[in-house]
Amino acid sequence: MSTQAKKNSHTHKINKVLIHIQNHLSSQLSLECLAKIACLSTFHFHRVFTACIGESPHHHICRLRIERAAFKLRYSKDSITDIALSVGYETSAAFARGFKQHFGLSPSDYRRQPLIQQVENYSLSGMYCKDPAEIMTLPEQTLIFVRKTGGYQQAAKEAWAELMPQAYRHSLVDEQTQFIGIAHDDPNITTAEKIRYDACLSINKPHKAVCELGLQPLAGGKYARILHVGSQRTIRETYHGIYDAWLPNSGHQLRDLPCFSVYLTPKHDFTSQHDFELHLTDIYIPIK
Repeated sequence: MSTQAKKNSHTHKINKVLIHIQNHLSSQLSLECLAKIACLSTFHFHRVFTACIGESPHHHICRLRIERAAFKLRYSKDSITDIALSVGYETSAAFARGFKQHFGLSPSDYRRQPLIQQVENYSLSGMYCKDPAEIMTLPEQTLIFVRKTGGYQQAAKEAWAELMPQAYRHSLVDEQTQFIGIAHDDPNITTAEKIRYDACLSINKPHKAVCELGLQPLAGGKYARILHVGSQRTIRETYHGIYDAWLPNSGHQLRDLPCFSVYLTPKHDFTSQHDFELHLTDIYIPIK
């Protein structure tokens, strides 16, 4: 097996593990279980995972649990104990120790901190939407994806640049295909080099994952859909408005899932110009 083929094989295996981890953070995630998903021995799995992700499986899981908890502390009214249990901690005391070690604050002190940006009306690139959110129920979808880490602008550009040539080469794009971006992390919580972005394509029939492309489910259920108009450079402002202004007054609570975006602008060439000015993006927020 060539070096590139070996790298592709490892990427595909680790992608499966990453999807399992993010969908089962509240469960026991033993090294043996994760190695079995990757079809590797525990020794080789630990080495391959650490080389691909830049942190050990244990550290990766602990960090995601703490960061998910931080997001819930900011944007939910759940008790600290309930949050601790929901992200996989057996006791609130163990959670509090891990949280303070990561953020330097106790969970209660972190929750009392003011939000980084207060927004009275959220702006869509200078435009204001009178009736911003449409509530809908979506079916589950299967997505083909490429994941990159780093600041969202750069990670998105790299992910689409890798995904689209392979997708066209393998005839995975048709008129029904949706172009979807999944933003897993809050830049106010996760350090830039660890932020995860998935460039995704919806598929209407089963496909075997090819090369470095992974498969993941996009959860169905209830979502709020909000239109962002304009450059991807300004989409973070819209997200701030959604979470800091719209959500607290909406009467809805968040589900324990990442938000995602569907890029609507026709004939958009993601491989060469992901960030351009006149752009339409539907943002989907998972709600109860």
